Amino acid sequence: YFFLFICFIFPFFLILLLFRTRKMYGMGYLRRAYPSLVLNYRKDCWWYSSFNLFRRFLIIFVSSLPAERSDVTSTFLAIVVGIIFGYHLFLQPMHWRINNYGETYVW
Repeated sequence: YFFLFICFIFPFFLILLLFRTRKMYGMGYLRRAYPSLVLNYRKDCWWYSSFNLFRRFLIIFVSSLPAERSDVTSTFLAIVVGIIFGYHLFLQPMHWRINNYGETYVW
């Protein structure tokens, strides 16, 4: 579990780095400095790449929790994935609608 804890720190470090860069230099510099992290998303969703990392680690963490019955783990995992999916549908973070549809279809 220590390794998963270390993995959860990385998305928070990334969001702090992006937030600090955006605050100090502006959105234009953020898009030039970290294009692979922020260019696909709308200007108000610049942080979504760190959320993607967080959701992946969260799914791994939930699926690796020890439980006496596997149906409890799978139910809890389905609830977590449903919440993440609903949040993505509500937010629609990408610039182009077709990318949002594709990401939704992949889910």
